[in-house]
Amino acid sequence: MKLPAALALIITLIGIPAFADPGDKFFVELIGVAANTSKSSGGHSAIRIGGQVYQYQVARDKMLFLQRDPWTFFEHRYRKLDNRSLTLVRLDLSDEDAQRMHSRFIRLFVIQKKHVARWEALKIEKLWFDQLGSQRPAVPIPIVGCFDASRLNDAITQHLRTSAEKILGHDFIENGLKKVNATLQVNALTASRCGQNKIKIDAYPEVSEITAEQRLEQLSLREALIILKQGRAVSSALLIAPDDAPLSKHDRSQLKNLAQQIENSVSRLLNSSRPDRGEALLLATARYGALRQSLKQNRLLLLNVFPSKDKAITLFSAKETQRHRKLLTALSEQAGEIWNEERQRFMNAGQELTEYTYQRMENAAARYIEPRDAIRDGRALLSCSTVFLRPERDGDTTPLKLENFPPDKLVQAQQQSFHSYENFLANFRQSYGYSLFKHNCTTELADAIQSTFRNEQEIRASLGAVIDPQQGLTFIPARFTRKVQGRWKVKKTRTLPSYRLQRSAALITQSANPWIALRESNRLTSTVYPGSIHDDAFLFFSDGIPAWRPVQGASNLLFGLANVGTGLITSPLESGRLRMKRGINGMFYSLPEMFGISIRKGRYDILPRDPLDPP
Repeated sequence: MKLPAALALIITLIGIPAFADPGDKFFVELIGVAANTSKSSGGHSAIRIGGQVYQYQVARDKMLFLQRDPWTFFEHRYRKLDNRSLTLVRLDLSDEDAQRMHSRFIRLFVIQKKHVARWEALKIEKLWFDQLGSQRPAVPIPIVGCFDASRLNDAITQHLRTSAEKILGHDFIENGLKKVNATLQVNALTASRCGQNKIKIDAYPEVSEITAEQRLEQLSLREALIILKQGRAVSSALLIAPDDAPLSKHDRSQLKNLAQQIENSVSRLLNSSRPDRGEALLLATARYGALRQSLKQNRLLLLNVFPSKDKAITLFSAKETQRHRKLLTALSEQAGEIWNEERQRFMNAGQELTEYTYQRMENAAARYIEPRDAIRDGRALLSCSTVFLRPERDGDTTPLKLENFPPDKLVQAQQQSFHSYENFLANFRQSYGYSLFKHNCTTELADAIQSTFRNEQEIRASLGAVIDPQQGLTFIPARFTRKVQGRWKVKKTRTLPSYRLQRSAALITQSANPWIALRESNRLTSTVYPGSIHDDAFLFFSDGIPAWRPVQGASNLLFGLANVGTGLITSPLESGRLRMKRGINGMFYSLPEMFGISIRKGRYDILPRDPLDPP
């Protein structure tokens, strides 16, 4: 259900085409994704509503979260790179029901984000109370790490402050800081009281006297005001330069225009009442610093959107980076092409110049520089996510001196904060925790689809039947897809073959040579499958004619066994141990093939880019 770690990097590097609406805006299709090796061996389920795909994915801490992606991103990731066929079952829904279902998934997605935000805020609040008893209480919060606390009175940040004070008054920032400090002082020992009740995935978090989110916002706002007051500079360690090309006159004009937009937005944010203005101010100030530094140095500098090394995922060790140098070089070249395209997109944006186009450029730069520098420096290759990122480096808040609070009250607040966090986490895991049989990508999707309707009568009227994902083997994606085809109202069903099958079929159709099919059926002679660094030891692809699978499985089993024997003989060498591991994995996935079940499909590490815009 999840891609191997290295393939996650590939997704981030390859340009994925954006969705083009086919006209039927609210059509709904259930997507059944074929199985593959590793964590994909159970298959996968998702739902497509117009141009968006909603799916449940296992995330950090064994949580199962609803994820939303453009259709073309999903299709490229699963059908092409992961080489898995897709079964699309279009439901026969009225326009009204399709729109209701779309609204339902949007609501679930937004509510989930609120619950996750509370989880993160409660972690910070718990740390806040733990730190209050220390001499210099400080907690790490997002984006603060984008600034250098040792570099004060920076001319760029001071100019931003002066510009805002010309509009709002010379003492506006100072008075705002006093107000925030007073609020934090008053609520210093008031811990959030939440987590007692069960978390409902379709209900917003409960509201208490003061929430952890409110305290986090106050800390973020306080830090943003302090940074402006001190004139704290953006951290030069976080500024990345994709190239050293000097800025043209036009480039400088574009950067100045965006810097002016951000400068104006800072004044509006300072005077606004939006609940997240602290975080928005931190991000705007950091980007303003990067833009002005670019103009000062006459080269493009961007904030690194990847997290610090202690929070990043290591995709390849330093040794693996060198072993796969050829592949990573090719990926870096593709990432470089995307970087150049995003740079041109930004520089030629004209009236459409926004922070969004700038953020696209930030993401493209980071994903180009990371593999390039890992290859050049011979270090581990780091990444963090396949999603659209923004600069969020954590940094410690400026210590806040709190006055006149009794030690016993502090102990009570610490205990309350601890219980709120633990209770919330327990309920959070119960609602969002992953379970192979009871809470997986299929069971949650089935429940979410049917929860669009108020009762079983409405479900039967709109879908045709109620499907219990806990009944029998319905929790298995392939079984659920077959049940939907047989019991729900379906307009049509179509299959999108995997990338390898599609390419092989095209060659067989174009050529009259009967040996083409045999050539493309095995990994050694195939011209459409170059092999992957994740391949185990196997000879034949078994996702073709079912009658041949037992023979192919037996051949693959013997091939895997031969690799185990060879690897055992050469086990003193690292290559021998790797061969033995691949042989064991190959034998494991050959067993179901001998009984007519195809799991292994192979994967593509890299593919030619689609000539369309990335999302």
